Amino acid sequence: MWRGGWLAAPVCPVRFDKMKGPAIELGKKCKTTGVKVCCEAFKTFACPHNKLINDVNNGCADEMFYTIHTYGQLPPGTIFKKCLEGPHGMKC
Repeated sequence: MWRGGWLAAPVCPVRFDKMKGPAIELGKKCKTTGVKVCCEAFKTFACPHNKLINDVNNGCADEMFYTIHTYGQLPPGTIFKKCLEGPHGMKC
């Protein structure tokens, strides 16, 4: 979308930056518990927004993972390495 000659960045309607507490809890669970608990915590955090996260045009996945990595202090790729359920990612 063009605005005033600039290409507008996609805007995610979910304010993941306001979800610092859940992201911190997710990080704690993934660092201190088993894979099952980590992945269930991720689903609790992400699945309510799965349609938006799966839309590559709105930036929601980037925002969500930025929040998880920054506030949950999880290294990039942690969720994918631990929680992949099949060729399409995770099931919500």
